[in-house]
Amino acid sequence: MIVAHKDASINEFDLLMKRTDLMLNSEAQSSPNKFKEHNGLKLENDVYEALCVSAEGSCFENEIELVSGAKFPDIKIGKNFGVEVKSTTKNHWTSIGSSILESTRLHDIQRIYMTFGKLAKPVEFISKPYEKCLSGIAVTHAPRYTIDMTLNDDGNIFSKMGVQYDDFRTNENPAKVFTNYYKEHLSKGQSLWWIDDDDESNQTSPTITLWNYLPQEQRKELLIKSLVLFPELLMNKDNRTKYNRVSLWLARQSIVHNNIRDNYSAGGQYLQNFEGEDLKLPGYFQRIIDHIKEIRNIISQIPDEEILRYWKLDCRTDRFSMWIDIILKNNLEFFKNREQAERFFTSFIK
Repeated sequence: MIVAHKDASINEFDLLMKRTDLMLNSEAQSSPNKFKEHNGLKLENDVYEALCVSAEGSCFENEIELVSGAKFPDIKIGKNFGVEVKSTTKNHWTSIGSSILESTRLHDIQRIYMTFGKLAKPVEFISKPYEKCLSGIAVTHAPRYTIDMTLNDDGNIFSKMGVQYDDFRTNENPAKVFTNYYKEHLSKGQSLWWIDDDDESNQTSPTITLWNYLPQEQRKELLIKSLVLFPELLMNKDNRTKYNRVSLWLARQSIVHNNIRDNYSAGGQYLQNFEGEDLKLPGYFQRIIDHIKEIRNIISQIPDEEILRYWKLDCRTDRFSMWIDIILKNNLEFFKNREQAERFFTSFIK
């Protein structure tokens, strides 16, 4: 870690970084093997030494200090400037960067440069304003920036999200900002697998579990809730696309189901006596009848925003009646009318 204690203008800092780049690249050309085995800490020392030499005759001369520890950025210059050092041993200009939360950010830092070393032959260095080389956000154990030193000015993640870097990093909940952005740009068949800030009950496990290895009670709970959130599962037509959303929903909970269709399909029909007549109903209606009380209870307990997210409907009215309306869009043919259908379902609750 490098620290200096004098104020300096942005232009002076930019000039210092250009001189440092020239020095590092000159050294890489004259001694290409010097950086071959350098790890992150050693490369910080290399950048520190280049900064010290480049600072001679400037306001930063004799004001640069190396500080050890897991701080952000790796180098502090003057009161308000910093340098983050990253590298790769591959022949490209991309890598995984630091946490978006910047919880270890040094106090008073206002402007940061990224100095990136491509340590594969030919060894090269590029320094750019930090926010100009952050291409996206990846979720490992925590949300982290992805780095691409070849981006143009409009290609960074902040331009894509339509937010300034300083506004993003000082936001009370930056994870919420980028989660909303990625939600808006999901393609058909995609879902966010990481923790959804809107749904604190749906936390992502660090482990992946096969459906058949879940406890029986947990499988039952998931099955019933899925019938609530994804009424398309109760379509009379056996359309395989109707399992897409529930598959993604389970995946977000780190659950893999190898044959999800078996959970919801039930072949054939069965006769159910109701109001003095035998109704010929599809086999999967038996699953609804078996769990109708639990279904109604879950519908009443799920937060409004979760219902809206999955049903795409205003849920301020009677939710259970709404759920019946949704499933009847594909099943009304089995009843005389909608009123009979609602009487049928509610009769099993008493």
